[in-house]
Amino acid sequence: MSDVAALVADNLDIWTGAMERKSSAGRGSSKKISLYGIDRLRTLILDLAVRGRLVPQNSSDEPASELLARIRLRKEQLIGEGIIKKSKSLNWAVIENEPFKAPQGWKFSSLGAVAEKLTDGSHNPPSDAGYGYPMLSSQNIFGGGIAIDAPSRWVSEEGFEKENARTNIQPNDVLLTIVASIGRSAVVPQNIGPFVLQRSVAVISTQLYPDFLSLSFQSPFCSDYMWLHAKGTAQKGIYLGKLSAMPLPVPPLAEQKRIVAKVDELLALCDELERESEGALAAHQTLVETLLATLTNSTDAADLATNWARIEAHFDTLFTTDSSVEALKHAILDLAVRGKLVVQDSGDDPVKLPSFRQVSVSSDWDEKVFEHGKSLFSPPKSWEIAPLAQVSSHIVDCPHTTPKWTEAGELCVRTNQIKPRHLDLSQPNYVSHATYLGRIARLEPAEGDILYIREGGILGVGCRIPDGAKLCLGQRSMLIRCHSVISSYYLEVAINSPFITKQAAHWTTGGAAPRINMSTVRGYPIPIPPLAEQKRIVAKVDGLMALCEQLKSRLADAAETQRHLADAITQKTAV
Repeated sequence: MSDVAALVADNLDIWTGAMERKSSAGRGSSKKISLYGIDRLRTLILDLAVRGRLVPQNSSDEPASELLARIRLRKEQLIGEGIIKKSKSLNWAVIENEPFKAPQGWKFSSLGAVAEKLTDGSHNPPSDAGYGYPMLSSQNIFGGGIAIDAPSRWVSEEGFEKENARTNIQPNDVLLTIVASIGRSAVVPQNIGPFVLQRSVAVISTQLYPDFLSLSFQSPFCSDYMWLHAKGTAQKGIYLGKLSAMPLPVPPLAEQKRIVAKVDELLALCDELERESEGALAAHQTLVETLLATLTNSTDAADLATNWARIEAHFDTLFTTDSSVEALKHAILDLAVRGKLVVQDSGDDPVKLPSFRQVSVSSDWDEKVFEHGKSLFSPPKSWEIAPLAQVSSHIVDCPHTTPKWTEAGELCVRTNQIKPRHLDLSQPNYVSHATYLGRIARLEPAEGDILYIREGGILGVGCRIPDGAKLCLGQRSMLIRCHSVISSYYLEVAINSPFITKQAAHWTTGGAAPRINMSTVRGYPIPIPPLAEQKRIVAKVDGLMALCEQLKSRLADAAETQRHLADAITQKTAV
C-alpha cells in the first residue's frame, strides 16, 4: 500500500465524515450536503502529484531537462518551417526561481515554452446555423471529459473552416477552460468528431504527456496561479499571455505516466468513497423518514408519546445530519396541525368561525383549493377547518413596484429575510419615509401580522412580524392579519406545516417565474383548534424546535471539527 493509500485508509472516518452544508434556496433543494473531506482528499492527491510526492522517482528515467531540450528543438524547427509563429514573450530558459523544490530529475518550465500550440477559441463566433459542426464552450468541459452532444451552437462548413484554421484541434490536445469556470480540463480523445471552440476554452498541444498536463491544470498549484492572474468583474478570465507565463513543474516523461496512473487509481478510490458516503446518507435519511412517519401516523397524542419515546431513545444515531433534523422539524409541524402534538381538552371553549360578513377581506378565494385540501385532512372533533380568507381580517398583496433603497430610514423587508417562522433582520434594508408611506397605503404592517412569500424562487414560507417591529413590504410577498378566532403564533405554525406547504407546491404556477395566486392563498384550508389548544400547540412546538436547534448546533460543531481535522491532515501532508 502506497503512502497516500495508507493516508486514505488510516483517516477514512475523517475523509467521509467531514461534510459541509451547501447554501440552497427554497425547500426541496437536492444535494444540500457537500462531502468536504473527500473533496479535500482529491485536491491533496492532485497537489502531491505535481509536486513529485505521489510516486517514487526512478534514477533510470530520462531527466526532464532532455525532454525540454527536445521540445525546444521541435519548436525551433516548426518556427523555421513557418508552421507556428515565434511568441514575443517566448523564453526557452528553464525557470530558475522555483516556486517549490522540485524532485531530482524534474525541471520548472512555463506553459508557453512547452506548448507547440497555445490559443483560444473564437472571440467573434458565427451565428448558430442549427446544423453542421459543434462549437463548444467551457460548459462542455467537465470532469476530465468533453460533452460534444450539447454544444453552445452549431456552425456551418464555412464557419468551421474559418474557426478551425485558428485552433486545428487534434487528438491528444488538451482543452482548458479560461473564462468563468477557470481550470477545468480534458484531453481530446482519438474517436471524437471535429469541433471548434468559443473564447472560454483554450487548446494546447505539447510533447508532455497530455493527461499529465491536464491533471496539472486541475491541481491547486496551477489553479491558484490562474485565479490570481484572472481579470474581469462579471466573468473572470485569464489572458493567453499570462497563461503562457504560468510556471509548470515538469517530471521525466516516464514519471508523468506513472503519476497519471496513480492519480487515476486514487481518484477512483475517492469516487468509490463518495458513492458509499452518498449511499449511506440516503439510506440514513430513508430510515429517519420511515421512523418519523410512525409519528405522523399516530392516532392521537397518547399514541404519539409512545412512538416518540421509541425515537427519542435513538436520537444520537438518528439525527446526525442537517437533513434528518429538518425532517424532524417538518414532522413536528405536521403533527401540530393534525391535532396529534398535544392532548385535546374537553373544557376548551369550542371554535366559533366568523361569517364572511365579519371579516373585511375579499371573499375572492378559490373554493377548489379549499375543497381539495379539506379532502386530505381529518381534524379532531373539537376542531374546524376553514379557508384562510375566513379566519383573516386582511390578506393584502405587496406593492407591485421595486422599492428605492436608501442607506437609512424605514425597514423594508426583502423575501430573502422571510424564513419559516423567523424574520431575519440581521442585515436590514431601508427606504425613505415617503417610500414607506406609499408602500403601506393598502395596510400598515403591525406586530403579529404574517409575512408570506408567494412569488419567486423561494415561496410558500411565512413568518410572524415580531413585537416592536415597524416595517413595510418589498416585492413578491403579502401580508396576512388574523381574525380573533386564530392566534398569529398558531397561524405561523400552520402556514409553514407540510400540510399547507404541499398545497402551495400543488397550486404553484408560472414555470420560470413561479407564483401562488392570491385567491389560492385565500383558499388554503386552515385547521383551527380551540384558542386554548392553539396556545398549547405553539408552546409544544417552540419547545421541540428549541431541541432541534440544539441538535443542529451540536452537529455544526462536530462538522466543523471534522473539517478542521481534514484540513490539518491535508496541510501536514502537503508540507
